Amino acid sequence: ENNRVLVMRAGSLYRFAPTIRGRLMFATLLQFETQTSPWHFRLLHESAERLSYEQLADHRAAIWVPLNMASKMTFKDLQIMEIPIFVPAHSLQASISARQVGKSCKEIALFGPAWAYIQCREVYISQWLAVSPIFRYPHLLHF
Repeated sequence: ENNRVLVMRAGSLYRFAPTIRGRLMFATLLQFETQTSPWHFRLLHESAERLSYEQLADHRAAIWVPLNMASKMTFKDLQIMEIPIFVPAHSLQASISARQVGKSCKEIALFGPAWAYIQCREVYISQWLAVSPIFRYPHLLHF
């Protein structure tokens, strides 16, 4: 039986995975993978390999942790495969997307007071999440 779950994220530099929250999330996933566990996680953010469409489709489900909320081809590929896709809930996604370089809260977090980062994340980032693909499509499972 195919019981592998693909764990993916977008980007790599200055993003969610190297942060304490990201490392905690991925380490927690690995704790669920025991000899008696029905699931086995394939963490692509720790690998340099590029999977073909056939290799992606060989997984039972996918966990997609995006940084940028738009124009990601990998997300579209996962949808076309019609496998269950688990994505972050609104508050977790807001904290991940706030780290994006450019129009984000990253500079405020580095050089401003703590309240300014929280306000930026909750006011600026959160308003765009509702129109992003991972919150518009009804068949995604939020964690």
